Amino acid sequence: MYAVVPSDLATIYNMNPLFNSGYSGKGETVAAIENTNVYSGSDWNTFRSTFGLTSYTSGSFVTVHPAPKKGPDNCTNPGVIAPNDAEAILDAEWASASAPDATIEMASCADTTTIFGGMIAIQNLINASGTPPGIISISYGECEPESGAAANAAYNAAYQQAVAEGVSVFVATGDSGAAACNYNDPWATNGIAVNAFASTPYNVAVGGTDFSDTYAGTNSTYWASTNSSTYKSAISYVPEIPWNDSCASQLIAEYYGYSTTYGTNGFCNSWVVYLYYAVYDELLTTAAGGGGPSRCATGAPSISGVVSGSCKGYAKPSWQSDVIGILKDGVRDLPDVALFAANGFWSHYYVFCWSDVAHGGSPCTGPPSGWSGAGGTSFASPDNGWHPGPSKPKEWCAAR
Repeated sequence: MYAVVPSDLATIYNMNPLFNSGYSGKGETVAAIENTNVYSGSDWNTFRSTFGLTSYTSGSFVTVHPAPKKGPDNCTNPGVIAPNDAEAILDAEWASASAPDATIEMASCADTTTIFGGMIAIQNLINASGTPPGIISISYGECEPESGAAANAAYNAAYQQAVAEGVSVFVATGDSGAAACNYNDPWATNGIAVNAFASTPYNVAVGGTDFSDTYAGTNSTYWASTNSSTYKSAISYVPEIPWNDSCASQLIAEYYGYSTTYGTNGFCNSWVVYLYYAVYDELLTTAAGGGGPSRCATGAPSISGVVSGSCKGYAKPSWQSDVIGILKDGVRDLPDVALFAANGFWSHYYVFCWSDVAHGGSPCTGPPSGWSGAGGTSFASPDNGWHPGPSKPKEWCAAR
């Protein structure tokens, strides 16, 4: 297994020349949008010290509960909400990995019965009297049909205002491939759908990839046999493939000797898949980097959770028109960019420090290979999350 750490990421994506030239986030604020506080702020410090980030002395971490510019305070301190606190700390840690001199500002508000706390935080940040953060990163989401036209319009308007104020908004596309309404299901039944939090024309939608070296049998070409003092083992850029843990992955099917993924004799109906599902809870899954066409940003579905009825997607923005590789389908397509986000099927996953042992975390002691390990576009978004919205439980894609 190859546990990816900050210095691996910097090597693979050639960040070191930027860091060495002074482009390390100094003077910038990255706001991670949450509906929980972190379990322990010391986890962020442990992550930084273990992986050699403390040499960037301007880096800092602060939690805020942004109040509105006027009127009653609608941002209640959410406290620590498990297991979403894992989401919060990984966002803070990996944002710091890619911008080690930046201020990482965790903007958290409690959910209400009708509004995601993160939405309250976003609106209060962009409407504040002072300067808004330069970057907003969001790792939560809900599929367009379930989010609904009113909530979709609210996100669209908030991001549009943020961009007008000079704020860059990065949103994780999700971890259910093109089946955002079937998060964590063994198979997709609700058709093609995308994350409503990521599908507006005003945000950068961040998808997920995996590395191809295990599939190609070239691990030793890209990874050293020993770690550096900061636990780096990556040698260079590692070629990427789509992150797709499902039996619909053509690469996984070919790896196990199947030419097709579908049909009676296809990989998805094989004994290999059912064995993996029984033992590892894998392959019969929708776990994959989120993406696809916007199809229900407006209108209303006639079938709950399914693109139907009067649903329509966002019109294709001008910057996606006449671009090689982007479909001429008339609607906004996701993702815009993608970064490593896999959770271990091909032997690669992210490490983070989350010491909330009672809710699935691990003590951040000893080699990082024994710390918490996971994957998902939540890692990719702050590095540049789809994860459930406020009403849904969080599942971690831990490396097997």
